Amino acid sequence: MDAGRHPLIEVISNAEVIGCEGEPGDFKVTVRKHPRFVNEDTCVACGLCVDHCPQVGGNEFDMGLKARKAIYRPFPQSVPAAYVIDPEACLNFTPHLNQRQRKRLEKMEAVKRKKDPNYPPNLLPCGHCMEVCEVDAIDFDMTATEIELDVGSVLVAVGFQEFDARKLGAYGYGRLPNVVTSLELERMLNASGVTRGHVVRPSDLETPRRIAFIQCVGARGEGGRPYCSRFCCMNAVKDSMLIRQHDPEVEEISILYTDLRAFGKGFDDFLTRSKEQESAVYLRGRPAKVTHNPEDDSLEIFVEDTLGHEQTRVPADLVVLSVAAAPNEGAIKLAEILGIETDRNGFIARSDPAISAVETSREGVFVCGSAVGPQVIPDCVAQASATAARAQLYLTGHRVEEEKQRAEPMDVSGPPRVGVMVCHCGVNIAGVLDVEALAAYAEKLPGVEVARTDLFACSSTGQDELMETIKEHRLNRVVVAACTPRTHEPVFRETLDRIGFNPYLLEMVNIRDQCSWVHAGSPGSAQEKAKALIRMGVARARHLEPLEEGSSAMTRAALVIGGGIGGIQAATDLAVQGFPVTLVEKSDRLGGRLAEPNLKLLYPNMRAASEVLAAKIERLEASGARVLLESEVSGITGFVGSFEATLKGAVDEVLPVGAVILATGADLYQPGSEYRYDALDNVVTSEELEKAFCTEGDIGFGGAAPKSAAFILCVGSRDPEGFTGCSRYCCPTAIKQAIELNARGIDTTVFYRDIRTISTGAEEMYREARGKGVLFVRIPPGTAPEVVGGKRAEAVRSFDELLNRQLEVPADLVVLSVGMRPRQPETAHFHEMLKASLGLDGFFLERHPELAPVETAVEGVLLAGTVQGPKDIVDTVAQASAAAAKAAVFLAYDQVRLDPAVAVVDPDACRGCGQCVDICEFQAPSLHELGPEVYVAEINASLCKGCGTCASWCPSGAIAARHFTDRQVLAQIDAFFDEPREAVP
Repeated sequence: MDAGRHPLIEVISNAEVIGCEGEPGDFKVTVRKHPRFVNEDTCVACGLCVDHCPQVGGNEFDMGLKARKAIYRPFPQSVPAAYVIDPEACLNFTPHLNQRQRKRLEKMEAVKRKKDPNYPPNLLPCGHCMEVCEVDAIDFDMTATEIELDVGSVLVAVGFQEFDARKLGAYGYGRLPNVVTSLELERMLNASGVTRGHVVRPSDLETPRRIAFIQCVGARGEGGRPYCSRFCCMNAVKDSMLIRQHDPEVEEISILYTDLRAFGKGFDDFLTRSKEQESAVYLRGRPAKVTHNPEDDSLEIFVEDTLGHEQTRVPADLVVLSVAAAPNEGAIKLAEILGIETDRNGFIARSDPAISAVETSREGVFVCGSAVGPQVIPDCVAQASATAARAQLYLTGHRVEEEKQRAEPMDVSGPPRVGVMVCHCGVNIAGVLDVEALAAYAEKLPGVEVARTDLFACSSTGQDELMETIKEHRLNRVVVAACTPRTHEPVFRETLDRIGFNPYLLEMVNIRDQCSWVHAGSPGSAQEKAKALIRMGVARARHLEPLEEGSSAMTRAALVIGGGIGGIQAATDLAVQGFPVTLVEKSDRLGGRLAEPNLKLLYPNMRAASEVLAAKIERLEASGARVLLESEVSGITGFVGSFEATLKGAVDEVLPVGAVILATGADLYQPGSEYRYDALDNVVTSEELEKAFCTEGDIGFGGAAPKSAAFILCVGSRDPEGFTGCSRYCCPTAIKQAIELNARGIDTTVFYRDIRTISTGAEEMYREARGKGVLFVRIPPGTAPEVVGGKRAEAVRSFDELLNRQLEVPADLVVLSVGMRPRQPETAHFHEMLKASLGLDGFFLERHPELAPVETAVEGVLLAGTVQGPKDIVDTVAQASAAAAKAAVFLAYDQVRLDPAVAVVDPDACRGCGQCVDICEFQAPSLHELGPEVYVAEINASLCKGCGTCASWCPSGAIAARHFTDRQVLAQIDAFFDEPREAVP
């Protein structure tokens, strides 16, 4: 949606790249735009053509589960919104007609001539769409055109496609109708999809009582694909919970897995919630086959339960195959055209998989998202921003600043005329609430002129409909009942602003997060609560007042705090764009954990860390960034565009900057007495072993050279009493180190809970380790291995879930793979200083886990690397570039916009007590002396966050919170109790 509305983004759809010549900064790209036979600029997406089209074709978006017409819109939120004609289905493309269709046409022509002998020859066999199109958008003469683009850089984001599960015949996909893929299930679960949010068996459209998910279909060795697809585990967990919420008739859900790879931030907690709610039964095992019982049309999965130690058969009415992500069709051809390499799996290859986040083998061509391999959404978003930062290196001197055209302000005077739009929001809202009934209820509320529903109110067509409704009914207040204003309010405000409607006359009612999501099990009660929320929203909207944005000067310079790999990358990306950057590092050298003697080799290609770091530092020095070693930031005041950082150490100065990037990294967990770490010299951490590798030091740690070694994973991670999440880097690091020990002739065993090798090349490294003889022992949940020995560790004792017996493995060296922890005291220091929120895990909290993974709630403060949560080097580099790209968005302008929804002081009512000054976390209020012993409070709009604390605390009632006035809040309270408060024109 954002891309489709942005004035500086040209969307060329239904097109492909057929040529790319030139050099970085001066590419000539040839694009072939295929005909859609509908004029994009003319089509208004009214849908009349679809209603009158007699032909159907397979609906690609719904995975072929339902049909669509020959003229269609690809999906409800497509950009552009214009329709397209499928020449394979349309009758007007006669070369594609079969004999039956030709006979049908001849019969139709004969009937027409019988009714009218003067009926002229029809050049087109069918013209229904042209006849009903009121804007003459249909054009069957449209041909392919070629467009030449002059560009400085190229970004490849072609995504992935589903692995074809028919290649694995044992699962029965394509042969058994009730075996579906995970994407087909997603289309069922979507309220705008095939079955309107309800899961059914394709064979009879009945609700299945038993559903089974089969994980890793076409991944981790199946179907010739060695890699992990990353998103499948959590997608199955999510879908099982959604099914439980929306289809109570489903009695049993099973998930058949090998490892549960809940590696992302908050993923382990989500998995734990699923188990506590018993949304699914988790069975470890890879099935052998799926068979069909014709008597009741049921299915049976033959599988070995590797934890139950028996062969079993899992009955199911519907089997869902969690299929792997495969390279997008045409990716290899595109790579040839662009002159870049692909990896052995067919994905676009990074220039260096150990460190390169988005670079390809050709300078000036970058890659992001699942084009480089399977990704989850937060990583896709971070990589996309990273490619934008890198692309700007070749656009220096060509920056085009957005010129915002303000529409003539609409007249919003007079009594409130409220319009209400209620959104289906796919399965999120319409799967629980009766949206049409809510709109009918809203239309009867006082002051409401019109109430309508929309499938996706935030889509381009939904926005267009909103603007037309405002004009048609001369509305002066708008209520949108949809999802969270945290992410979607800016979308609606921008739309309203485009037509001159004051965006602060909008009220959003969150009937998704606050209603349908949390009360999915009680749809009746949820419906009543939604009515109350809408009633309260309308009551508040009637009292809303138009507000105007302010502005303040932008200091076009940035501060990067932390000189590890994340800080180095962020500072370099900003500096090469011409922005003044200061990088502050408290130690006497750059590199953090990448610097010797901390890290020797980087997986998966075992490149020397020292080489990588040297190259990164060289680029940093060439960028012109200012680097301050042995320096610290002792204080930061101000706000976006006007921060002032107090530096101590190598220099003592106050530095004005417009944006701040936190890249202070993370600590590694200190085991203390766990596993007798503080008592036995040969029980060491993974960090200490890596340092020994780096310095070619004593890996016997005070004893004889070890003949056997044991790794214990998840030390300090996935702990119900501590850090509950996964630290991401530990599994591949342990495997890398195990391979190194094995190469030295040391028998090596790894004790693990789940192996989470999700990064590029990590799964292949895991397979290599097993092939070389590294043993892997699975630890039962809730238990921990025991280190056995007197003065030194001699063995590790643990129960092996897979062998179903106690083991005691000799170990002259025990390595604890320690997880990450928030770095202290830095995290607490900057949390207090910047008021940036911390998550429950203690790491800095991103503004949105998927859509804004590098932004904080404090505007102008960005996150890079492990300061936001555990991750490996490649993901850290991607996030650092993403933070630089976001910072550049602020620094590109001379002015920063200020939200007018702030607190204001009535100086005549203020008695200068100073309580507002004392309680404000953001230092926005201050006291000013008007005369001898006469003080009055003033609030800096640039610092104020509009939280309203001062307004509620002020003993004299002198402070008002704009956009959240007492009148507005009291109107909501009255509406909750159904006591209307009269609106003041």
